Amino acid sequence: MKVQATKIKTLAVLLVSTITLFAQAPANLNDIKNVYVDSFGDSRGAMGLREKIVSELEKSRRFHVVDSASAADAVLAGSGEVWVKSYYSLNPRNRSVNSETQALFAGYLSIELKDKKGQTLWSYLATPHSSAAGDVSRNLAKLVVKKLVTAPSDPPTAAPASAIGPTTLTAAGATFPYPVYAKWFDAFHQSSPEIEIRYDAVGSEAGISRLMDGAVDFAGSDIQITSDEFFAGGKPKFLRFPTIMGGVVPVYNAL
Repeated sequence: MKVQATKIKTLAVLLVSTITLFAQAPANLNDIKNVYVDSFGDSRGAMGLREKIVSELEKSRRFHVVDSASAADAVLAGSGEVWVKSYYSLNPRNRSVNSETQALFAGYLSIELKDKKGQTLWSYLATPHSSAAGDVSRNLAKLVVKKLVTAPSDPPTAAPASAIGPTTLTAAGATFPYPVYAKWFDAFHQSSPEIEIRYDAVGSEAGISRLMDGAVDFAGSDIQITSDEFFAGGKPKFLRFPTIMGGVVPVYNAL
């Protein structure tokens, strides 16, 4: 790989597991009035989430929902799901799911607002703050629309011209961050078309191995590398940056 006018340092990216909340700053929302709400996929509860989003957008009076993407200033798309997290009963003797039990729901809603060119203007990942027997779909929709309505609408600033000529950076590593990495790299390429970033989601260990062999420019890993891998002669071999954070929780059968 040839790099003009600068030297790209090799990076090792340390990841810390799943996103619980992510928001991307908008480019410019001032001119967006008519919005088309696309399908949120075929996951359980996705259709209900779309219906709630349409309802909340109309209530906001900030946006008007249209029936087709061609008539819209922007398209709201994404994915979402609602599921039963657990059950509870006020009867301590009840150990089965029946008419006496109430369901606790959980869910998520990942949203992107794109203009007619397909460029992302705004994005958000919403999860309910707590499980409830109420309407989780409505809570998620209200949260997303509230964030969208109150998002800043400053016009985009022109990106400075890069001093780097046509350049391709290669990377490899964990599969977990790949979906969000792909969006970040694509957005970066749109603003800096002379730079392309290619990420091979082969797993943390394989990514670290390629980095050690000098086969890639940076790696993504959700496992810690050893001191021998990180240090050479008492000095770090790489630069490490946390990029994504999430949580690991125990799963058990309450019945």
